[in-house]
Amino acid sequence: MPLVFGGAPVVNTLLATWVDDLWYQVDPFFLAGLILIIAGATLVVVGTPPTVTAQPQEKPATT
Repeated sequence: MPLVFGGAPVVNTLLATWVDDLWYQVDPFFLAGLILIIAGATLVVVGTPPTVTAQPQEKPATT
């Protein structure tokens, strides 16, 4: 989910900038912010611990 909610707006922004040919108006700090968003979302995905599924417990043997 972090890549979807962090990455999709960045891809949309870059695509709209490219289609409208507005690269000359983009501030370098803005591009740095976009890179930081993707880096942060990637770190969240990489740093998330794996999901542990619960194992069914065995019933004790009755004698």
